[in-house]
Amino acid sequence: MLGFGLGTMPLYKTSKIFMAKKESELISLNKLKKYYKEFPCGEVIHTESPDFLITDNEKTIGFEIVWMLQENSSDEIKLKAIENTEDYIISEARKICIAKGIDPLEVHIHFGNCPGIVKSDKKEIAHQLAMAVIENIPPKENIIEIENQYDGRLPEVIHSFSIVNYSCLKRHHWSPPRAGFVQEEFINEMQFVIDAKNEKYDSYIKKCDECILLIDAPGDAPSSFFDPSEETKTHIYKSKFAKTFYVGGFLDNYVQLITEP
Repeated sequence: MLGFGLGTMPLYKTSKIFMAKKESELISLNKLKKYYKEFPCGEVIHTESPDFLITDNEKTIGFEIVWMLQENSSDEIKLKAIENTEDYIISEARKICIAKGIDPLEVHIHFGNCPGIVKSDKKEIAHQLAMAVIENIPPKENIIEIENQYDGRLPEVIHSFSIVNYSCLKRHHWSPPRAGFVQEEFINEMQFVIDAKNEKYDSYIKKCDECILLIDAPGDAPSSFFDPSEETKTHIYKSKFAKTFYVGGFLDNYVQLITEP
């Protein structure tokens, strides 16, 4: 088990994917700490099943984190998978430009409506995107917008991109502008998420005296755009956990859900 304080970064070696997961979970836990007045004061221990253990006044409290996505209950290609693929392509293209010594740029990439991108050759798309950016860098203090002419020079999954080349930029900023529907009614989806964790509750409680479930909708992409209606907030959910919370980053929501076993 590895311990570290809230608001600090853990100092240990691990895989990039595992590190990203740990950092995201810690961000979620910090959201809860911001609002939950009874948050324990002990050392935060990052574990697995549950995700965190905190001992306060000789009582160990477990925290299990789960992220809320608009398609958690869907068998179709998930919006989150598409977003992850787009982020990977952008990250790889940015790395190529940095490796080639390109001065810092602000690049906005607009992807088309392409669910098939999840199974595409992501590295090749990233390479084509990087080359297209390098070939179209505008003079300093200028902006350029490039639309895909579908002539083979840009991957079909990319609709267009813009480049901002300002001298004031100190590092590369690459992003995919995104917009999406904010879901307000999601009682069934919330219960679906809770049910998945209810099935594992017995393994969590073996490691702590009490276990809390935290459902986080980060709000950093359309797949997690939620703003719970009053009905969603006040519904009585079935949860085995001592307490079940919902936090939402999009509109800074915080709700202690009403639950029964």
